[in-house]
Amino acid sequence: MGFTEIKGDIVQSSFRNFDALSQPQDHPAREMQDTFYLDSEADIPLILHEFRQF
Repeated sequence: MGFTEIKGDIVQSSFRNFDALSQPQDHPAREMQDTFYLDSEADIPLILHEFRQF
């Protein structure tokens, strides 16, 4: 089908996901129900391990 895998960070900061793209502060995608937020950077290895299992 023409898909390619892009190598890079799986987890991004909210700045790179929203602010750098000039997304408004009240945009629906920023709501807790539509985005996964991590409490700290210590949670990142756990998330990456879960993704690599697939």
